[in-house]
Amino acid sequence: MAMHFSEEDQKKLREDTSEIYKKRTEESTKSDVKNMDAKGKLRYFFDYYFKFVVVGAVVLAVLLVLFKEIFKKKPAEALYVVISQEVMENEKLQEFSEALEDYFKIDKQREEIVVEICPSDLKLQTYIFANTADVLIMDEDNFSRWGTADYFFTAEENKEVSFYQDYEEKYRYLARHLTAEDRAKQEEDKTAEPEDKKWYHCGLYLADSKKCQQISLAMKQPVIAILKGTKHKKNAVKFVKYMMDNEIPLTLTGD
Repeated sequence: MAMHFSEEDQKKLREDTSEIYKKRTEESTKSDVKNMDAKGKLRYFFDYYFKFVVVGAVVLAVLLVLFKEIFKKKPAEALYVVISQEVMENEKLQEFSEALEDYFKIDKQREEIVVEICPSDLKLQTYIFANTADVLIMDEDNFSRWGTADYFFTAEENKEVSFYQDYEEKYRYLARHLTAEDRAKQEEDKTAEPEDKKWYHCGLYLADSKKCQQISLAMKQPVIAILKGTKHKKNAVKFVKYMMDNEIPLTLTGD
């Protein structure tokens, strides 16, 4: 039931100077806190400010982690290998990359080796034009189209891959250089000879490579080649030789 005060009682309440009837102000609150003992001040802090300190600390921690990730220096690429096929197990791909980094003895804090699956010709074309990829591994059926486009180092023109000649002929991939005009002529007449009559060794077959079998490459006749736009020639050459050499083991966790 609601309480009703007479006018006389209301007047007494207004004139009462007791603390409970005083209107609280910022100044009066500061004065009260100032007059508290250490224990009272500590209790006041926990009652009114501690929760804001905790929230602020959490927000600050989150921001620091975000800024660290954003501005963290990404390792430089020591080698970029593109494998042109539809799919490959992510775990197997990661293990292969790590095994390569161990073989190359790179500082993993500063450098990394990237091995990427490229499922489309459009994406591969982008990597070639942007000079992103260093080495390409592709099935012979598909490579027959790319190998004639003069995208790769050849043993006849580039000393970087003159070592191709050290392998038996069965391991050397031969191709001609076809210009846009050559391709247009061959669309009308498949027997039309290209302007450049020479043949070039622009890649090596990995058919007998045990490492290809270990990383589960779904290719009948895989070919490996070094792109002319490579930014890491020495590492690219070292990688090709590594893939061709069955005497150097590839150790993967799943094996």
